[in-house]
Amino acid sequence: MPTLLKASQKAFVLLLRLYPRRFRQAYGAGMAQVFRDCCREVLKEAGIRGLAGLWLAALPDLFKTAFEERVKELLQMDKAVFKAPSARIPFQMSLLTLAWVLAYVGIVGVSQQADEGVPARLFQLLMAAQIPIISYFAFTWLPKEPLKTVVVVLLQGTLWLAVFLTPQWFETFARAG
Repeated sequence: MPTLLKASQKAFVLLLRLYPRRFRQAYGAGMAQVFRDCCREVLKEAGIRGLAGLWLAALPDLFKTAFEERVKELLQMDKAVFKAPSARIPFQMSLLTLAWVLAYVGIVGVSQQADEGVPARLFQLLMAAQIPIISYFAFTWLPKEPLKTVVVVLLQGTLWLAVFLTPQWFETFARAG
């Protein structure tokens, strides 16, 4: 039984890593102690079946609360990463490019031209110019704030891709209609 108790304790401590670091530092030792005490009591009273029941009760709660704490951490992040110019500029450039595309389509419409012209070149430049800025942001902030950096880069990439695909969507829509 002591081996089973130690294995359960080690497994629980490993699972506590699902929680954010700050949460673990504040509550991890206490949670591990309570779980250890519950394991001892359940093993004494109900044996292995009791321990299995404890795990079946603890795991869903642990996964649920770890996920909730991770979401809270994301929502309460230090905003310094988001305020960095290299984080904001690609968003602004994507929105400017989207406005440019929508204004162009609204004024000129969608039509195939032999030469793409200035509007297409401007679109290409604005889209291409974002890539080194996003790369600079990622390389600068990734070592300092990995999770926050990944969130920002994913948002930047998603917006970039949405804007990039907008002209193709308009062309497809024009051909179908």
